[in-house]
Amino acid sequence: MTTSPETLNATSLITLANQKLQQHPDYFPGMEISAVRQQGTLLIFSGPWFADSHGMPTRQSTLAFNMFKSLSVELSSQYCLKE
Repeated sequence: MTTSPETLNATSLITLANQKLQQHPDYFPGMEISAVRQQGTLLIFSGPWFADSHGMPTRQSTLAFNMFKSLSVELSSQYCLKE
């Protein structure tokens, strides 16, 4: 039996995602979710980019991207964004 995802507003989803983010072993200070949008059935989380002085991605950029992707996969099956 498939259950429908719970509908939450952006503020609630961002708060939930940040709580999960801070509990992850790869979390570092400054990594945070600042926005969420719905794209089809996926929640897309975004936040600071952590580029170097030349605008290129850093190790922190990769960690943040991977965490945002992981949260998208995990939370999209449970929640959807209330518009």
